[in-house]
Amino acid sequence: MARGEVITVTSRGRRVAQIVPVLGRDNLDRGLAAGWVTREVERPPEPVLRQRPLPGTPTTTELISQDRGA
Repeated sequence: MARGEVITVTSRGRRVAQIVPVLGRDNLDRGLAAGWVTREVERPPEPVLRQRPLPGTPTTTELISQDRGA
């Protein structure tokens, strides 16, 4: 197990379980090298594009008041 081996447990010739190494730094490095893992890309958050409400659209306060029956 220390070298990253996978052990298959069988019962009457049927695979019933696998014992695998705990994921750790070595597996991450291996995944990065193989290309099936990528590091997160640090980028600034996208700006929120605010739009004016359409004429006649109720405000949030009005909608909440209506919902509460006021």
